[in-house]
Amino acid sequence: MADIILKCRYLSPRAKSHAGNLIRYIATREGVVIDKRENYVGYIAMRPGAEKRGAHGLFSAGEEKIFLSKVAREVAAHEGIVWTNILSITRKDAERLGYETGEAWRTLLKANTHLMADAMKIPAGDLIWYAAFHNEAHHPHIHMVAYSKGKEPYLSEAGIQKMKSAFAREIFREDLLPLYAMQTERREAIGKETEKMISEISSAPAKNPVLIAKFIELSERLKSVKGRKVYGYLPGPLRKLTDEILTELSKEDALAACYAAWQEGQRSIETIYQDAPRRAQSLSENKAFRNLKNKIITEALSFAMQELTFEELPETDEGFFPETEEDGVPKRPKQAAAGNLSQLFDWYLEAKACLYDDPENEYYDPEKGEELLRLSAAGGLAVAKYRLGMELLTGKNFAKDAGEGIRLLWECANQGNQYAQYQLGRVYLAGTDAAQDIALAESLFKSAAGQGNSFAMYSLAKMHLAGLAKEASKAQAIELLTESAEKDNVHAEYLLGKFYLRGEHVPKDSKKAEMLLKKAAKKDHAQAEYLLGKTYALGKELPKDMTKALRYLRRACKKENQYAQYQLGKMYLFGQDITRDEDAGKILLSKAAAQGNACAKMILESYRPHRPAVPAGIHIMRLAGYFTEIFPPGAFRMQKLTEQKLRAEITERKRARGLRTSHGQQFTDEP
Repeated sequence: MADIILKCRYLSPRAKSHAGNLIRYIATREGVVIDKRENYVGYIAMRPGAEKRGAHGLFSAGEEKIFLSKVAREVAAHEGIVWTNILSITRKDAERLGYETGEAWRTLLKANTHLMADAMKIPAGDLIWYAAFHNEAHHPHIHMVAYSKGKEPYLSEAGIQKMKSAFAREIFREDLLPLYAMQTERREAIGKETEKMISEISSAPAKNPVLIAKFIELSERLKSVKGRKVYGYLPGPLRKLTDEILTELSKEDALAACYAAWQEGQRSIETIYQDAPRRAQSLSENKAFRNLKNKIITEALSFAMQELTFEELPETDEGFFPETEEDGVPKRPKQAAAGNLSQLFDWYLEAKACLYDDPENEYYDPEKGEELLRLSAAGGLAVAKYRLGMELLTGKNFAKDAGEGIRLLWECANQGNQYAQYQLGRVYLAGTDAAQDIALAESLFKSAAGQGNSFAMYSLAKMHLAGLAKEASKAQAIELLTESAEKDNVHAEYLLGKFYLRGEHVPKDSKKAEMLLKKAAKKDHAQAEYLLGKTYALGKELPKDMTKALRYLRRACKKENQYAQYQLGKMYLFGQDITRDEDAGKILLSKAAAQGNACAKMILESYRPHRPAVPAGIHIMRLAGYFTEIFPPGAFRMQKLTEQKLRAEITERKRARGLRTSHGQQFTDEP
């Protein structure tokens, strides 16, 4: 544990003339003789080294002036137990973390008043405490007197440890940040292993027959269970069988690596605020992952009934940084009607034709297009500068030159070009082609959104949802998404529709969700089509309608959406809510498998015409996929951004206090 000392002693009602062992200890220091409670209060307030707040160093949670003699008499007259606690850290830590003033310690105690009361097993309103800060050379510390005006306080060893851990968490909060960053790196490794895990476990029937056998046994035995079929309500033998399945799952190399990395990160963090890390637990013992047991039961029930199940779409970065091909000049500007500006605009239009027309078109000529675009930009045409900046930044058609591209975009942004502002916001938020600057990204998105840019509104909303905005607000995020969707932004329509469908961040509203998702689907948004197909097929949030479900799933399949291909292929192959068509099913599953869909690959490998049932291995794979929900790879980068933002805020607070900074010294969640 970090270098922090918490000593808790008490003075009993019978010890009005004595301070017990603690008082004898204090009496030997610096020649001070103390034998009464009121003297102890005077001692902690007036002893050498005590930071004075007026005539003495005593402070409490309240703002009213403290009269030392009055407090001393009150403490001496108290009929119950009085706790006399000492909390100490090293001089080095006090300087480094800003605990060199009484106000810093007072803030710490005020913030933890409820926790102290809870540890003492009394209501927070009954707790009365006074303290003084002693700025000792080697171990700055506070002495504290605490008692209850109601129920008698009691501090057990567990309560003392609880207080100590809470104080350590707060005092050493800045030290935890690097460990959280290390934990993030480990979680990135977990994410990579999880991505491999699905394909590795696809051979589960051959590699782990014990797992498959136990899973099938559970599914069969669940058929006879009456009442709620959740882990806590199952008979003991079935709970034991569920635990055994989870234990077998945890033996898979990739899953074992995931859990081991998670445990290592937890140990690193716990050593900051606990004297000893908790005993290592197996995955089936760990209550943090108890939801997996109910997932196992759900999958076993689905297998038993051969229910229609859908896989979730993975979160993607494209949802955070949507592309836009707009440049702000859909037609010739009025001022381009004559002179040099007209020539520049003609060059710009010809350049676009040369660069972006169908390669089979006679006008397609990238080299000529680049030359004309550079001429137009050099002549000062703003829209040409923007287009050239984007080409240099992305390197799609020209040789990549991110620095020059960003320079040109800044020229446009400074002239109020909302599209340049949006693209620069993407650059600084991602931190790939320029140093990451979250505050600058937010400012640029705000400028573009203020001009009605729906893409900037969408990205700004995502910043609020991820906690990256300076004053992050989910309500503000929904407001921005709504405004963006009203401007027909397909990404906002899809995300907002998904939120209304699930009741996430907004009250659940299936009709509003259906309307928004349909608008996105009309714009050929494959994920929206898949989600609509799923929703109509399952018949939970919206009435079951297989005609609509199949229409949307087929549309998503035409866009090569592997999840729609897998889902529709599985439905055809096994005749789930559709006329069975083995050939059509195999074709779609083959297309999904060609895109890396492990579930489709497994079905094709294990399918037997005489046994047309979804194999148990598919349900095992779905269980493995739940690990992706616990350690979502798509969130790693956003988590890093959040931690970087927090570190920046802490550095700024330290700078404001005059302290040195470190520089000075299975449908899946859709995107």
